[in-house]
Amino acid sequence: PGRRRGPRGMSAFTDLLADPYAARRYLVILEPYDPGASAVVTLYHSDHGFVTKPTDSPASQYFEPRVVSALNFERHLFQRGLIGGRSIPNFGEIALANADGGLDGFLTFGWDDRRVRVFLGGDDFAYGDFGLVFDGTAEQIEVTDEVLTVRLRDWQHKLAKPVQGTLYAGTGGNEGGSDLTGVRKPLAFGRVLNIRPVMVDPGAGRYQVHDGAISDVDALYVGGIAYTRIVGTPTANQYAVDVATGFVTVGGAPLTEQVTCDVKGAKPSGTYLTTVADIVEEIVTSQGNLSAGDLDSASFMALNTANSNTVGAYIDGASNRTVLAVLDELIASIGGYYGFDRSGKFEVGRLVTPGGTPAATFSEVEILEIVRQATALPAHRVRLGYQPNGTVQAAFQLNAAVTAARRAFTARDVRYVTAEDGSVLAKHPLAGDLEINTLMDGDTAATTEAARLLNLYGADRDLFRVRLKTQPFALELADPVRLVYPRFGLQAGKLFRIIGLVEDTALNQVELTLWG
Repeated sequence: PGRRRGPRGMSAFTDLLADPYAARRYLVILEPYDPGASAVVTLYHSDHGFVTKPTDSPASQYFEPRVVSALNFERHLFQRGLIGGRSIPNFGEIALANADGGLDGFLTFGWDDRRVRVFLGGDDFAYGDFGLVFDGTAEQIEVTDEVLTVRLRDWQHKLAKPVQGTLYAGTGGNEGGSDLTGVRKPLAFGRVLNIRPVMVDPGAGRYQVHDGAISDVDALYVGGIAYTRIVGTPTANQYAVDVATGFVTVGGAPLTEQVTCDVKGAKPSGTYLTTVADIVEEIVTSQGNLSAGDLDSASFMALNTANSNTVGAYIDGASNRTVLAVLDELIASIGGYYGFDRSGKFEVGRLVTPGGTPAATFSEVEILEIVRQATALPAHRVRLGYQPNGTVQAAFQLNAAVTAARRAFTARDVRYVTAEDGSVLAKHPLAGDLEINTLMDGDTAATTEAARLLNLYGADRDLFRVRLKTQPFALELADPVRLVYPRFGLQAGKLFRIIGLVEDTALNQVELTLWG
């Protein structure tokens, strides 16, 4: 299904979303695994009975009228109690009428991780007019005498896997000796400092910093002493880099002191990746299970515009970190968020104060319930860590000739910048520090971000939960909306940002969690 063009060039689907009185019709397509057929089967249901035209795809398909509740779905921008980072996995359900027992056979099907789609249209919509309002997976089903409920979730579970799935074979050469069999190969993204490469061949001084092409290894240290980069075969106190494979050869092997490197990491397709948006995109497509078509490309471009600073992430051979864990570290470095939208697209963004033209304005006419929720105290100081040191080294791990400046750097895991506003303490004596460690490389970028975070979290903020009589699917997470209400300081109206969204198609109600 797609969208048709209506009057004045507007989409009929868009017109439907904007009309609070329009009748809504739903189509549900389920794709569970049928063990009897040893295959995935496609099941078609609707809330009103619907048949596609012979020219549609699928042609002349009957959508059985069993949908009682097309979609009750809950989405949140962040994990509970947090502002920033990973969106929590989204959950919901679809209810199908089963008083006649006609769906009892579904109990033998395999539902977990099977695709579910929900389409929305109007009374007079052809199949091609319906718009996609949910694309995700089933988790499981629940059955009563009257209803079969399909429990839903988004695609985030696809990223709950080790960020690196490629292992050393232990067969020699670049695959390492038998001691490396089954060890994960390292990954380096952006600019990382003083990381420990994986020793692949100690006798040959062969190390690996990344499983694939890199931009450079711009510094290498043995016991804290900087070696000289050369082209060719290195001798004592020298090293050479194979940028096409991510390997480094160090002269004077075998070495008895610790080897560390400063690396400009992944350079797929000839492009050195440095920003959060670009690195996240690379990780979810090359190391996750997503394709380029699964991404909301506009959101990645917007995030690059919002923050184009250099960051760095290193996943060593001993790490079992998941894709999600690495994404959390990256996105938190710039006060951002990520997750899947209703249509199943992976999106990224950065939290900013509410502003611009509101996507909607709500007043007493639409508000069924409004609750002002408790919020955290403002922060009077932001302490932001940057330029992480990949290998903290004690004095005994460093050569006696290492400079004092180098010793000071390697002794700490991170550097800090601060931004503070003492006036916050006048109103809030218990206001504390907000401490965030990031993967940012430069102090200028870190200073700018610390000031931005102080502006966000150093001010008094409101958090409202609002239940509205309004049509679902018209709003998105992070949208700005305006509340006008005769109490709670909202008399003149105030802008908020949506950080939580619960949509109930059975009641045509929406519950918003608003921050601002």
